[in-house]
Amino acid sequence: MFAAEAAGTYAKQILSRLLIDLSWNSSRLEGNTYSFLDTRRLIEFGEEAEGRDRLEAQMIVNHKDAIEFLVNAAMRLASTATRSSIFMEFSPITSWRTRELRSAAAFPRRHRTIDLSTPSRSQQIEEYFNQILATAAAIEDPYEQSFFVMVQLPYLQPFDDVNKRVSRLAANIPFIKRNLSPLSFTDVPRSLYTEAMLAFTN
Repeated sequence: MFAAEAAGTYAKQILSRLLIDLSWNSSRLEGNTYSFLDTRRLIEFGEEAEGRDRLEAQMIVNHKDAIEFLVNAAMRLASTATRSSIFMEFSPITSWRTRELRSAAAFPRRHRTIDLSTPSRSQQIEEYFNQILATAAAIEDPYEQSFFVMVQLPYLQPFDDVNKRVSRLAANIPFIKRNLSPLSFTDVPRSLYTEAMLAFTN
């Protein structure tokens, strides 16, 4: 229906719901305790839930800002995640606690001990990061592109934080670009998501 329309046409038509669904679910998968209704009130009216850490509200607002930026920039985006889209389009998601995504020199300098298979040096991480993006760009099927980015970025752990959040948003680029239904992770249990990601990295 939207195949011949400009990139992002469908996402713009469902933007109000997408902002709530994806902001809530992606934050929920990070352990955010806001309910769906709390999230809706926050996004639509700017009302924070009582008795909650303000950082939880900020996490949701930053998701909203990043999603809006992504949808509005759909015409300028490549068909999958690129270095530019990672560092520029998704920078709002990190604005409240880290500066990792604000420049091309953002890769961590310190030694990593997360896993023996994870690169420990900044140069290696950057090389693998670029390789992931190049491989994603070579994939033609948008569903395969999406899944590839969603699992490879958290596996590499290129940033000190927000790797999974960035990967969930980046996974939506092929769908938004091609006017397909975006992933909002509705009805995905946090435990199942965590187990799936761990199964992939082990």
